[in-house]
Amino acid sequence: QYDIYIRDPKYAIMTIYRCPSLIYFEKTDPGRIKPLCHDLEPPAFQDYAEYWNPKIKVRPLKLPPREKPGDIPVCQWEYILED
Repeated sequence: QYDIYIRDPKYAIMTIYRCPSLIYFEKTDPGRIKPLCHDLEPPAFQDYAEYWNPKIKVRPLKLPPREKPGDIPVCQWEYILED
């Protein structure tokens, strides 16, 4: 569950409200959340964006861990198309 706010052709924010992986690790192994969300996901999101256009830059605005399970949004990502 997510939505995408497109301000203009060069700027968007994707907000993710539910992440099955996060829910699983919150219950089973919270120590894996930070390596997954802070170390693995940012370069993966960047790679996905570059596949479509190498000028797109992705930056996380909000990442887990959450203060309380159930807090939303789970994470938020900024997409900028550079000139």
